[in-house]
Amino acid sequence: MKQAEAFTVEAERAVDARIATLRSTLAFETAGALPEAQFEDIVIAGKEVLFTVFRQSNIPFMPGQVLVTVQVARHGLGGVVSFQAEKGLVFSSDAGVRDATTRELQDSGTLGK
Repeated sequence: MKQAEAFTVEAERAVDARIATLRSTLAFETAGALPEAQFEDIVIAGKEVLFTVFRQSNIPFMPGQVLVTVQVARHGLGGVVSFQAEKGLVFSSDAGVRDATTRELQDSGTLGK
């Protein structure tokens, strides 16, 4: 496996692991109490990346729901993002947790941040 492929696999694995942890430990109330953003610098496959958990509530197109997004971003020259992987969870007071759609991530503004 090439170095770039190994990095992608490890980055996606890190996102999946955090999503699994959040899915099993958070409920609507606790998801809503998370900070708006939590940042960590971590190393994946020998590369330093920014690992972020975003929490958004009061999204106009998602009333009564909380969106929690997990993102790994690697910045290259000039601070331009050279790699990004992310997934999200939607928490609702009247339904169980579910995976956020790509459209929800795009429309919320987290995809591509």
